[in-house]
Amino acid sequence: MSNSGFEFLAALGVFSVLGFLATQQGTGVTEVVTSGVGLAFIAFPQIINEMPALNSLFGVVFFGSLLFAGVTSAVSIMECAVAGVREKFRISRTAAVNWMCGIAALISMLYVTRGGLYYLDVVDRFVNNFALIFAGLAEVILIAWIARQIGPLQAHVNRDSYLRVGWWWTISLTVITPVLLSIIAVVNVYREITTRYEDYPLSGLLVLGWGTVGLTLVLAFVLQRLRRDEPLPERIGD
Repeated sequence: MSNSGFEFLAALGVFSVLGFLATQQGTGVTEVVTSGVGLAFIAFPQIINEMPALNSLFGVVFFGSLLFAGVTSAVSIMECAVAGVREKFRISRTAAVNWMCGIAALISMLYVTRGGLYYLDVVDRFVNNFALIFAGLAEVILIAWIARQIGPLQAHVNRDSYLRVGWWWTISLTVITPVLLSIIAVVNVYREITTRYEDYPLSGLLVLGWGTVGLTLVLAFVLQRLRRDEPLPERIGD
């Protein structure tokens, strides 16, 4: 709740600071509106420069907070990958962390090149707007409609969680979530086809954007096909 509340207040703050920046520059709000990488590394630094005093202090505070948020988010994101690699390949936690962090570090070297900000912007957009949505849609369809594992999952949640889930949880995963994700996926694809993102070269969008989405889905299916040497325990921690 504290995390969501902070994000809600930050969202309100974004509109006010973008309006202030548009007024200072004598342009419309649509000329300064941006999101993602552009908001963090272009719009907000411009806003900090427009402050009447303590620009350096607020710059350090802002980017320090951004660094802390990035590190903590990276830990939570990597933990999912580390847990999956440990279970799939039956290796130690240290080995899984080294492999995943090492691969991520090598890929991230692309973002410190002269065009790194543009590469990061494209990958960030396509991962958040396409890869995550497609992966979530495929996951819920496979689990709810093909493997039909909603019942066992519901029993597992009710057995091990402090909160119990009922019929509403089943309807959400079998109907509501697939429908909403499908609508979002169709709308995002349509917008991407009709409007080229930031007028970037089509080759870059195909390689870094759609290439990342395709690679994510292919790796997901390839790793799923790899079999374990032994079955997973029924309860976490056994």
